Amino acid sequence: ADTGLIEARKFRYKVTWVKEEGKDIIHLGSMEGRISPGSVVRGIIDWDRRYRLMRMHTAAHLLETAVEKVVGTAIVWGSGINVNDARLDFKARISSEELPEIEEEINALVKMDIPVSARFVEKEEAERILKEYGFKLGKQYLALEQLRIVEIKGIRADPCGGTHVSKTGEIGQVKLLGRKSKGAGITRIRFTVVP
Repeated sequence: ADTGLIEARKFRYKVTWVKEEGKDIIHLGSMEGRISPGSVVRGIIDWDRRYRLMRMHTAAHLLETAVEKVVGTAIVWGSGINVNDARLDFKARISSEELPEIEEEINALVKMDIPVSARFVEKEEAERILKEYGFKLGKQYLALEQLRIVEIKGIRADPCGGTHVSKTGEIGQVKLLGRKSKGAGITRIRFTVVP
């Protein structure tokens, strides 16, 4: 979630987390000063943090493509994206020896400066777009009428609610930090973006 500030005259609220409760968006954080109901406020997003997370998130999608090309399969079993590093857990056995080739592949995609787009589409359109890239809509999405599809033009498309860069070249260099077997045929790959 984004972090940042909500400010008004003699009031400052440092937002450290945002969560959704039903239809309400709750901003958690710490407050200095006082504010009255109906006051005009100004919201300021921590852009450096958000942009880094955008770069990391788009890199995660490219990592799926790179792993699929090198290993032959890329079923993501779990993920975690933070400001400093991220991880994807793949349902595949991936050796340490394969990491340099995966890293080379992902950075080649970054250098191609490929357009990235996100849009809401009807479920049938989402299925059509995913099919173009050889993917199927997962069971968890079947009850939805609309989905947000993130497309890395000519490379892949995924249902995704996250923030992304507009071109892969914005990611910078992707550095794989290592791999770890999580058992049951699951391999975790940790990565970051530089700078």
